[in-house]
Amino acid sequence: MHDEPGRPTLPIVAGGTSYYVQHLLFPGRLVSAGTSDDIPDEDTKKEISPKAREAVQEELSDELKVLWAGFLAGGWHTVVSSEHEQEGSKELTSQELWTLLNALDPPIAARWHPNDHRKILRSLTVFATTGRRHSDWLRTQQEEEAARQRSQEGGSVDEDGSSRFFKMRRLFFWVWCEPEVLKARLDARIHKMIESGLLDEIRELRTLAKDLCDQGSPDYTRGIFQAIGFKEFDTFLNYMDSQPSSSCSTAPARELDDEAQRLFDSAVESMQRGTRQYAKRQASWIRNQLLPEVRKAREQMSSEDDVEVYLLDATDLEKWGEKVSSVAQDILERFLHRQPLPNPAELNSAAAEHLQRPTSSLGPTPTSVTNAAASSLSEKAFVPCQLCSPSDPTAPPFLVRVAEMEAHQSSRRHRMAMKRSTKVKYDAARKAEAEERRRVAAAEAVMRGEQADAGAGEAGDEAPNSVPAGPTGHAERSPPLSE
Repeated sequence: MHDEPGRPTLPIVAGGTSYYVQHLLFPGRLVSAGTSDDIPDEDTKKEISPKAREAVQEELSDELKVLWAGFLAGGWHTVVSSEHEQEGSKELTSQELWTLLNALDPPIAARWHPNDHRKILRSLTVFATTGRRHSDWLRTQQEEEAARQRSQEGGSVDEDGSSRFFKMRRLFFWVWCEPEVLKARLDARIHKMIESGLLDEIRELRTLAKDLCDQGSPDYTRGIFQAIGFKEFDTFLNYMDSQPSSSCSTAPARELDDEAQRLFDSAVESMQRGTRQYAKRQASWIRNQLLPEVRKAREQMSSEDDVEVYLLDATDLEKWGEKVSSVAQDILERFLHRQPLPNPAELNSAAAEHLQRPTSSLGPTPTSVTNAAASSLSEKAFVPCQLCSPSDPTAPPFLVRVAEMEAHQSSRRHRMAMKRSTKVKYDAARKAEAEERRRVAAAEAVMRGEQADAGAGEAGDEAPNSVPAGPTGHAERSPPLSE
């Protein structure tokens, strides 16, 4: 695809992660620290840059230097830390690493979630090994990419032919289904994988990992250990390996004791949950990362139909031919013969919801290189959603990317939070109203009691010779004793 863009072939790419597909079809758009030859590979030992040491000494407080020492104690570098750097070193939490990163590189810290241990550690490693902030690397690469795009628009061609590839026509099919239906399918798929020998495969991978990796506990944020299913079944397989009667056969093939069954069920549930979360992230990536790139590419092509995305609703598998395969075939034939294509947002109700998004949600198209780089970083920054955050001020807030805030505000979670907030405010108002009524009633009761006491006091203070008033209101005279 890249080497011979003029070759009369029809490349078809199926499967793969959304990240991979996007990088394949929009080369250079997904910038990461690993794309530069000046940044060491993640899997190799690294040396600490003198510039990084100097910056730490000049910019960090004593408390943050302790965190820096803990970061260096992770064993990812080749240089032995100094006594000062070793002092007070400890294994840091993700939040502590984020605090350190925020002090050294605020723009990139805002981009990562405080619980995203791997990305935070990667950004700190980039700074420590190069002496340059990760955000600076990203900004430089984005500026270079923006300049390359301007060069392509002017008709120039790079030596690797990337400008010709950039103008290649591209057609995307997004096979989609309702989330609840997808959830059931994914859960069933896990059971099918187990029946087909998933546990035997995991055992083989565990053996390979044990032979290839260093001693110690596995790091589930790197390499094969990240695969869904590997870490979920780790506790179960460790337990099974410790049993005398354990074998490499699939777990359901023989009876399990109560503890093994509990661990097995927990592992299956965890794998199902992880798979559902991964599917949700894939859909979010398409909406928030891929679709904006498609829009930008359409603006730069000679025809808007040269780059297009179609959502195919596969919720009802019995209607696969009607709603998926025949629709895709018709669109593909039109695309290949350069015939007018249907409006993607009018293909079905799901497409209308997910593809017809406001321009603001797709992100701005900056006119200057500097603005483009700054905008890319700011759009990916995390900000708290006050409505969805816990009421406990000590609890971490609920964070959302700037570019995804509009989509989040349309999500079920946000709507439910808004509903709860409205109910809380309503209940609080009713409670305050009832409290006010009780206060007024109590005040009135006190006033009535004071008036009664005052009346009784006045009656007791009357003189003995006083003459009470009669029915007419005038004082009555006592009859004389004798006349």
